[in-house]
Amino acid sequence: MKKEIEELPEVLTSLVNSQNAKDSATFVLCFSEDAKVHDEGHTYSGKKEIRTWNEETTKRYDTYIKAQEYEVKVAAHVVTFQVSGKFDGSPIDLKYDFKISGSLITALTITSD
Repeated sequence: MKKEIEELPEVLTSLVNSQNAKDSATFVLCFSEDAKVHDEGHTYSGKKEIRTWNEETTKRYDTYIKAQEYEVKVAAHVVTFQVSGKFDGSPIDLKYDFKISGSLITALTITSD
C-alpha cells in the first residue's frame, strides 16, 4: 500500500535526519541490538558493525538521502530514496527495505531495483 512520505514511521524519520546530519551515533540508535544491514553485497550485524558501515560509507561518499516513495508491504516498509553524494552517477534512486519491530529497525536491505 502506497503511503505519503509524511507518514514514515518516526524511526525512519530519525534515520533520515541522522544520515543527513552525518551523525552515525544517532543513526545507529535506530537499530535493534541484533539488526542486520545488507548493502553492496555485504552484511553488517549488530550496532557496532552498522555504525562502522555508516561512518565509512558516509565518509567515502558524503551521502545525503531524500525519501521519494513510501510503501508498506506485509512485513516491510519500503522506501525509495534519492541518494546523492560523491560517487559516479549521483544522484541515484535506491530501495531501502526495512523490517521494523516495535520502534527499532531489525533489518535493512538496500538495492538498486
